[in-house]
Amino acid sequence: MMSVFRRNFACRVSIDFQYCGMRTAVLENERLRVSLLLDKGAEIFEFLYKPADVDFMYLAPWGVKNPRLDVPSAAAPGAFLDYYSGGWQEILPNGGAPSTVRGAAYGQHGDISLIPWTAAVVEDSPDRVAVLLSVRSSRAPLYLEKELSLERGRPVLWIKEKLVNESPTPIEFMWGHH
Repeated sequence: MMSVFRRNFACRVSIDFQYCGMRTAVLENERLRVSLLLDKGAEIFEFLYKPADVDFMYLAPWGVKNPRLDVPSAAAPGAFLDYYSGGWQEILPNGGAPSTVRGAAYGQHGDISLIPWTAAVVEDSPDRVAVLLSVRSSRAPLYLEKELSLERGRPVLWIKEKLVNESPTPIEFMWGHH
């Protein structure tokens, strides 16, 4: 397969890969490779420390499931466990079991971990790469934006996040990482 990176040294980034039928972003430097499923909540499914060839993300024995191609086991709002494959998910607007808040039904861990996110490369140089990811919850008037970046030679993934309530009314929510 031809590389979709602009270079094969230092920092590199691409949002043009596919994995299990899903758009996939990859950020890489000499120390780390971080891969995200853009069509499944921008889930980090690979966090590889290259010098020791160690991937710190758990991968379930059944592998990665594409929410667009599989049928959930129950007709309930949200199907987090039906599509859980390990990895690192962003959880919003609900951090726990299914619940109802002010008449809005939230599935386990909310919806943003299962829906597609937008992605744009905002920096692509040998010294630093960054992608800007964003999503709107389908169940709450929340907009989430985050930037992931790597710097040359450093085994550090930098994450900056911003959450906006797009309604004039204060809302209750739970937000975290799983």
